[in-house]
Amino acid sequence: MELQSVIPANKKSMTPNAQLTIFRAEEYNATVEFLWAPLLVESNSDDPVNHRTAERIIRPDSVLKHSSQWEHADILIFNSYLWWRQGPVKLLWSAEGNGACEELDGLGAMELAMGAWADWVDLMF
Repeated sequence: MELQSVIPANKKSMTPNAQLTIFRAEEYNATVEFLWAPLLVESNSDDPVNHRTAERIIRPDSVLKHSSQWEHADILIFNSYLWWRQGPVKLLWSAEGNGACEELDGLGAMELAMGAWADWVDLMF
């Protein structure tokens, strides 16, 4: 059963957007937000409509683009399925000006992204 199906129509709202979809349940003073940030860190896949899996490049040390959306959340849930569906990931380090990429397997790249997120959590809280 979906959460929204048990809430009366006049007590809920949905604001669909390609990048950020927001569901509000007034009666419970709850908001559920779905933010399209498929690889957690900044990437060329940040556009939910215009992206190609085979050409993904991430900035494994750059979580700041998305983290402003998470600052006031009580609970964060990350959907990690994309990490398991891809092969090697191209990495572009934020400090590199020449745009040279290196490749890393998906699990190693995911560990870097989660490390960047954990560093952000340490700084914020």
